[in-house]
Amino acid sequence: MQQFLNHWLVLPLLSALRFLAADTACRVGGGLGVLAWRLGIRRRVASAQLESLLGLRGPARARVLKRAYASMGANFIEVMTIGGVYGPERTQTMLNPHWHALLHRRHGGVVYITPHLGAWDVGAGGLVKGAGKLVVYAKAQHNPEVDVYVNTQRQQLGYLVLLVANGDRTAAVTVLRTLRERGSVGLMADQRPGRNEGEGAWFLGRAAHCHQGPAFFAQKMRAMLVPGCCLRVRAG
Repeated sequence: MQQFLNHWLVLPLLSALRFLAADTACRVGGGLGVLAWRLGIRRRVASAQLESLLGLRGPARARVLKRAYASMGANFIEVMTIGGVYGPERTQTMLNPHWHALLHRRHGGVVYITPHLGAWDVGAGGLVKGAGKLVVYAKAQHNPEVDVYVNTQRQQLGYLVLLVANGDRTAAVTVLRTLRERGSVGLMADQRPGRNEGEGAWFLGRAAHCHQGPAFFAQKMRAMLVPGCCLRVRAG
């Protein structure tokens, strides 16, 4: 049944999004995100985090949550417009291109980290020009066919997607080889590691379990660890 829906409904619908302007697609995605917020998908967990960490309650908390859900929805739909007539890569601007070029001239490959804020998929594409070769880690989608389609879209921005898998050393070897050849790697700094992996840390005053990957690659290859974020100034 899933294959039938993928073939006749899901994938054709995702392909059709390439004909939308990024601005329009992100508004559609934002609407889907708000729908997920209204349906209560993981809302209790997110609400508890905002109240505990930032002291937000009532309407103030609801406004922040609603915008966060809208941003997540926009990010996913935005990926589907990459390579289209009005893809997001056509309107992307780097605020510090000279600093970015100098960074790579001095240090070669670097380890980029970003959280699930802003437009992280498109942001990685903005680094390719200065970084040369860039590989990024991503978690697989639950739907295998959609996962292949999404990663094909991402890689049109010029970077290689490596999928996170517990116990898989192949991706780590690829990253080390890339850094040795003065290429770079991008990782999400707020991914939750497996039960037997990771390192304890503090995040906004709370104990957290964090991936060791960014620090491991930076220390192993003596590479710079560079944080960054891609911000959406309009819907698209």
